[in-house]
Amino acid sequence: MSVENDARSVPPRPALRRTTAAIRNVAAAYAGTVAEGVVFLLLTPFLVRELGLAQYGLWSLVVVSVDWAQLFDFGLREATMKFAAAHQALAEMPELRRVADSALFAYTIIGSVVFTAVAFFAAFALPHFVVDPETLGDARAVMLILGASAAISFPAGLAGTLLEGLSRFEILNLVRAGHAALRLGLCVLALQFDLGVVGVAAAELLARLGLHVARWTFLVRVYRDFVPRPVPHRGDLKRLFGFGMWNSVRQGGDVAMARMYEPLLAMFAGLPSIGAFYAGRRLAAMPGEAIVPMSGVLFPLSSELDAGRREKALRQMLLHTTKFAAAVSLPLSMVLAFGATPIQTNWLGNRAPEAEVVLKIFAVGFLFVAAAMPSESILLGLGRVRLLALTGLAHVLVTLAAGVPLTRYWGAPGLALASLIAVIFTQFLVYLPAAARRCGVHPWDFFAKAILPTWIAGAPVAALMALFARRIEGGGLASLAAWCGGGFLVYASIFWRVGLDADERAFLRRHVRRLFLPDSRVDDWGDGTP
Repeated sequence: MSVENDARSVPPRPALRRTTAAIRNVAAAYAGTVAEGVVFLLLTPFLVRELGLAQYGLWSLVVVSVDWAQLFDFGLREATMKFAAAHQALAEMPELRRVADSALFAYTIIGSVVFTAVAFFAAFALPHFVVDPETLGDARAVMLILGASAAISFPAGLAGTLLEGLSRFEILNLVRAGHAALRLGLCVLALQFDLGVVGVAAAELLARLGLHVARWTFLVRVYRDFVPRPVPHRGDLKRLFGFGMWNSVRQGGDVAMARMYEPLLAMFAGLPSIGAFYAGRRLAAMPGEAIVPMSGVLFPLSSELDAGRREKALRQMLLHTTKFAAAVSLPLSMVLAFGATPIQTNWLGNRAPEAEVVLKIFAVGFLFVAAAMPSESILLGLGRVRLLALTGLAHVLVTLAAGVPLTRYWGAPGLALASLIAVIFTQFLVYLPAAARRCGVHPWDFFAKAILPTWIAGAPVAALMALFARRIEGGGLASLAAWCGGGFLVYASIFWRVGLDADERAFLRRHVRRLFLPDSRVDDWGDGTP
């Protein structure tokens, strides 16, 4: 038999096949987030105790300074994810491969530029924020180590971006859980051997390298013919940077929103205030982080639904996921806001009292952020990058305009209040109405159906938690856990009866069952349209 006949006798394989349901992707994403959350809760008080609040403030300042390197992404990560999801929906393997090749080529160049920029900042700009000569030496060493990690992560992180665009969240979050455990172990060892902040930075670098190696290993094994090479394809580079242009502006706004607080405090306060602020804000971010796994799934999924013109499924997804985001974030925000004092006392050992007010204010702010996250992800998946970019810039301007005078007057809590004002007047009042209109829902109907029921169900629970908050301040972790658990149970029972209608309860039961169905019996977000 000829080689040609042999080739014809083998049935062609699809270029790409979706192997996991959207609901399973969300579940897998939450598994990874839970692992990282546990590590954060264990590692933060350990770092504060072993390093001291001033050294922890130094660590926080350097971390957020290096995080500004994300601006060099130029929106390529989201562009790669969007085109990967769209090409997957249409089974266009060659086009997807060219996009990946071009992205790897661009990231290889960007990584070199990033390390040069970080080294320049460490040499010339860092002394303006860290004036003590002895502390400055440690700060520079930490910055160079973390800068090397950031530079490597640009090309090496493409494997994770591709797996995310291809909706392989079960792989991604298995690796996330392993990375979280490795990071915890290495950081503890570094401090046990008295290596200080420099040792913690080295531990972070080693853990990050392990994360990249694991992602590339999975990518090679699962998509052997798809592993990219750093080859520029002019048309695909143009597409990536074309989508990424406005997205880079949006990304710059996001980075500024997340990373401008510590430099401001460095100018107007001091390293201990930075440490207290960083700890309070990181803990207060839990309501938002609880929605990030779902939002990460919504971005490529909305791109797929848009490519398939499944408008009804897109509208249902927006309504259901927004209500889910509001329902999950509200009890977490109430626990953090009303329980700030016992949380700080028991979690940080009463080493950062200033963190309590920061925690309360940001807990409210992240409630609004979490409710708007599905809208933001869907708008990004639908290509509304310009709107997101301009809104992000407005957020930064409002925060700076209110933050500078409030920080001078009230310190870290004043900066937190400025952030809350910006969140309410930009993200919450722009993202939700814009997403509703794009998906064919009137903004008020959208708010009344997706968010208002969660607030109505939460009002009596908030009153009860506030009433009993003072009684648990001296009760330790057991009293705090009982207070939190009781609030969650009461809220869940009220919300199930008041916040959900019969169709939504049936929707939840059906999608929970999808976790256990074989792939052949799952049709994600099906609406009967082709």
